[in-house]
Amino acid sequence: MNTTRVAFMVLAVLSAASIATSERVKVVPLSPGPIAKYEVVARSASLRQQRHGFAPNDNPEAIAKAFAQRQLNVKPGEYKVHSAYRSSSTGITHVYLRQLFQGVEVANGDISVNVNSKGVVIAYSDNFYHGTAAAKRNLWAGQSSHRFVEPGKAFVSLASYIGKPVDAASIKSAPSNSLMGGKSQHVLSGIPYAKDEVVAQQAYIHTADGALEASWEFFVDIGDNYFNAHVAASGEKVIALNDWVSDATYNVVPFDGNDIGVAGRTLVKDPANEKASPKGWHDFNGKATTTTSGNNVEALAPANTRQNTEAAQPVSAELNFDYPVDLAKEPSTYRDAAVTNLFYMSNIMHDIFYQYGFDEAAGNFQNDNYGKGGLGGDHVLAHAQDPSGKNNANFYTPPDGQRPRMRMYTWDKTTPHRDGDFENDIIAHEYTHGISNRLTGGPANSNCLGWGESGGLGEGWGDFHGLWLRLKANDTRSQEFAVGSYVFTKGIRKYAYSTDMKTNPTTYGLVYTEEWAEEHRMGEIWANMLYEMYWSLVDKLGFQEDKYSVDTTKGNTLAAKLVIDGMKLQPCRPTFVSARDAILQAEQEITGGKHQCAIWTAFAKRGLGAKAATDGRAKATEDFSLPENCGEAPAPAPAPAKA
Repeated sequence: MNTTRVAFMVLAVLSAASIATSERVKVVPLSPGPIAKYEVVARSASLRQQRHGFAPNDNPEAIAKAFAQRQLNVKPGEYKVHSAYRSSSTGITHVYLRQLFQGVEVANGDISVNVNSKGVVIAYSDNFYHGTAAAKRNLWAGQSSHRFVEPGKAFVSLASYIGKPVDAASIKSAPSNSLMGGKSQHVLSGIPYAKDEVVAQQAYIHTADGALEASWEFFVDIGDNYFNAHVAASGEKVIALNDWVSDATYNVVPFDGNDIGVAGRTLVKDPANEKASPKGWHDFNGKATTTTSGNNVEALAPANTRQNTEAAQPVSAELNFDYPVDLAKEPSTYRDAAVTNLFYMSNIMHDIFYQYGFDEAAGNFQNDNYGKGGLGGDHVLAHAQDPSGKNNANFYTPPDGQRPRMRMYTWDKTTPHRDGDFENDIIAHEYTHGISNRLTGGPANSNCLGWGESGGLGEGWGDFHGLWLRLKANDTRSQEFAVGSYVFTKGIRKYAYSTDMKTNPTTYGLVYTEEWAEEHRMGEIWANMLYEMYWSLVDKLGFQEDKYSVDTTKGNTLAAKLVIDGMKLQPCRPTFVSARDAILQAEQEITGGKHQCAIWTAFAKRGLGAKAATDGRAKATEDFSLPENCGEAPAPAPAPAKA
């Protein structure tokens, strides 16, 4: 532990509110391309790699390039290494390639190649454009390029799509090659709701019909949303849209206790983990801070111009962040306590999941990476009691090296109002959006979890991490956890998380039904599947009390490790099926496959069995069978839950 004495007052409070509309723009995300092919490489194929010259002592990045060129028919000059890193806990090197066409990026053209410590490719995904008719399309270097409009005119289509129209005449465009390192970039100004200048650059999009289309790519920060969008170069339509801000609409219990009546407040001393935060939580560029700022997190309460309040950040020369709270008063009376808890919990998330593989090379959130890989300058900016919204929280995740932002709001459906900053599982859920966005598709790609099943996976991981932090050694699989039971009596999810099919009857076949085809609802289905997996492993292997200890012989810590490593192995824009397969492959690498059937049993119980399938867009076929080597299938599931 860090030797500097630090005291934090950690508070969890009862909170109640109903879901309400915030200032956040609600638009339908667009994912234009085909679902990536994801394959776990069979052992026989791995041996063929050796015969084809992929030697164990080769550089893993070179092996990945050779594999892409020889096995996937990708030519030199048609791609670049988008990012690559070695996972220190598994020895697997994750290499992410981005397709180039005529020197311009294909924004959703991704290949990931996973190379183990023996130099063997164990899994890969491929979403490159492999067509031959590209020259007939409207391309940046093609004969039809005269049809393309300037980026300011193309932005008008995007503005209309998100419900914030602008007059093209008011937009000023200036060329720039300095902001993002690419070519043919422009900076747009005169957009009244943009928090900063809008950056536009040329790109290509691999469309759902298997074609290639030129586009203008935009990066637009409007506060509660940060859009990465693609508009057809002709300006006629929006063809892709991702929001890098992940939104949540729930309020849950603290990870170290159910509520203030059970856990109360605890004075925690020197909580920084030496491995994850070797210079503690109050080091910034080699200098000690006396505020809730440090290498991992900068937490503050932003100014509220409506109430004429200034930004607030606790200051303590003795690093004793201990502030009173009177829950009979409005949250504005205990802002320092709220900021302290947000700072504490955000650092806890950083330090715990560092142990499981969300480290510097993997794209974690730190100002200084201490020479351990990845890009620095991206410690979390955490807003407590953010005045820009109500009854909500969100997390904006840009690529590695750019700062993420968490916004925590107060809840106004009770008197007095209540503060989400004191519900640690809200913070855990939001921070998990940052983890999953950085790990899926590599730290340089933030566009892998914004739509459909992939968006549902993102929400589900957040709920699961909240549950995982909460579960204790004396808990059993018969227990049920109603998320947000202090917001609504029965919780804010449709069903409590449970292994009992009567209490929680969700199965994979629901994901594209009318009631469940929304990312938060899909997330409930995925989180409950992971909850089933958790109990299959804990029942078999037992429980590790110390959650900082990545003990893969214990069920709870193995489950967390599999979830993190599965994120690294799965493709960009994963489905439930490919996410399941990535978890199984992670277990194969970690334990040699000792617990494959326990994992299969959990997924098959919820309809994600051996023959489950999806088109990734509108259809999911559930299946309750096990692989042949795992024996008999579980008992048939009841009929899917109805609205």
